Amino acid sequence: MSNQIGLKEKIYYSSPVAIQNLLCSIKGYFIRKRRYSKDFVECLKRYETREIDGEKELRNFLSAIASVPFYRKLYEEMNFNPLADDLHNELKKLPILSRAEVIAHKSEIINPFYKGKVLKSSTGGTTGAGLEFPLSIEAEHKQWAVCWRYRKELGIEWDTWHGWFGGKIIIPVRNNKAPYWRINKPCKQIMFSSLHLSEETVSAFHKCISTKKLTWLHGYSCNLNLLAVLILKVGLPPIETVTHITTGSDNLLDSYRETIKKAFPNASIHTHYAMSECVANVSEAKDGKMYVDDDFAYMELLPFDEEKPHLRKIIGTGFVNYAFPLVRYDTGDVAAIDYDEKGNMYIARIEGREAEYLKLPNGQKVGVTFIDNFETFKKIKAAQIYQPDINTLIIRVERNADYDLKEEHDIINEVSERLSYPMTIRVEYVDKIPRTKSGKLRLIISDI
Repeated sequence: MSNQIGLKEKIYYSSPVAIQNLLCSIKGYFIRKRRYSKDFVECLKRYETREIDGEKELRNFLSAIASVPFYRKLYEEMNFNPLADDLHNELKKLPILSRAEVIAHKSEIINPFYKGKVLKSSTGGTTGAGLEFPLSIEAEHKQWAVCWRYRKELGIEWDTWHGWFGGKIIIPVRNNKAPYWRINKPCKQIMFSSLHLSEETVSAFHKCISTKKLTWLHGYSCNLNLLAVLILKVGLPPIETVTHITTGSDNLLDSYRETIKKAFPNASIHTHYAMSECVANVSEAKDGKMYVDDDFAYMELLPFDEEKPHLRKIIGTGFVNYAFPLVRYDTGDVAAIDYDEKGNMYIARIEGREAEYLKLPNGQKVGVTFIDNFETFKKIKAAQIYQPDINTLIIRVERNADYDLKEEHDIINEVSERLSYPMTIRVEYVDKIPRTKSGKLRLIISDI
């Protein structure tokens, strides 16, 4: 729960469980109505039948955005021709855009000629500062259509009830009363509060999943791994009703797969790589190999380490969001590539999205989703949490010019509201938080 919450959130957090379930369902109804409209159904059919020509979509997109101020200037400077025969080679004329450059030129990248409906979208985290941008409704439909194509190909049926282990705070962390989940009926979700996962509470999670006979769990891999770790640690029986587990946002490590499989022995475990910016998409098939969804976005996999040629930097050009076009956008992620027996390239794994944990004095572990809301702070360039000991958290902050003491107070409040046990929290200002070789920012550094 954030210090920046509005009246609606205050009403929600202060309401009894039954009212919170009702409010979750009301919000879910409007999300489902918008996200899964008739246009979405048509998009899903087109993606399922593989009738979308990615090359044609890319060419149309690059031609259409030629009048957007940022690209009009860039096309002229680089003598770029979106109608060139060898479009992929022509595209290399354009520079790779970093998150910082996109933020700096945001007003010029927003398409002033786009007249369709848009949503406010945002992303933050591992490449630095948060980015808010317009996302067209059409792009949202396509994004979810590609996601549901992947799910359906795994055998997950539409409208399947599932357990959700995402990063939103659905229950205030200091509310220690069961149940530790809320119900979103329209979206067929039981929304579990991962911030409440502990040795003392895991039996309640286990009982809910078992008694409701959920067949599908979805969420951050660090949350699902923590759930599995706790189930095994306290000696609860494996849950055999779950047949599918899907993850996104953070990296599904091999060690996570092994642990999750022990707690859910009948589950097939798969991951999906997607971005809010709609510039890259990769789906894991039944065979465990990850393939680029090249009918949704154009991905360049560029070498960046001579000693590790199998590692490739992911550069993405989306062609679905005409409201905020991003061309050759540096995702900050790295793909490990491999080849099958026929010589076809696939992605073995995505590097750089590993999830770290904080350990609280009461023994509870909190995953990377803990600091998701740093993207809501507009007066910082980037932030990182460092845990030097069991009782202390240091928030490392890169400041913008308009940063003030109120922002510092708000950041400390944001972190403290996500802790189930009081800790010493202080802010440390730095000129630059070190990044990895691929440009990533580790969100949690822990000496524990």
